[in-house]
Amino acid sequence: MSVNRVVTMKNRMAELEKLTGDVGSFLEEHAVPSAAALTAALALEEIITNIVKYGYDDNSEHVIAVSLELQPERLVLQVSDDGHAFDPLSAPAPDTKQPLEERRIGGLGLHLVRQMAEAVEYRRVANRNIQEVRISLASPCKAARPNEGCT
Repeated sequence: MSVNRVVTMKNRMAELEKLTGDVGSFLEEHAVPSAAALTAALALEEIITNIVKYGYDDNSEHVIAVSLELQPERLVLQVSDDGHAFDPLSAPAPDTKQPLEERRIGGLGLHLVRQMAEAVEYRRVANRNIQEVRISLASPCKAARPNEGCT
């Protein structure tokens, strides 16, 4: 059996704090392990910051929806917006071996989310971007790499 909640916000950075507070309360209320809650917070901040900063060319109000589904073994976050079509997974992974001053700006947050989550997916449906992040409740690292730990 799963537990669900949907939280919405306008495309304004000032609303991010309330949204993360609402999500944090939901996770705490359902005793989600701290490693999974931390991964969820990082994923939401990264995804929503990118939507608000780069998703729209206008100053109009847009609604960003966050769906949380707490399953027995994982937390599924789904973020939906009506911004420009953009698949963040198509961006190249940052070269973390390169010295900081030589790295291109951006991409590190999503890279961390991808490392910490079981799976990250993107799709475009009915003029909406949908980003889904699945987070294991058993481990802060991908279930596909149980003996390796996080990198």
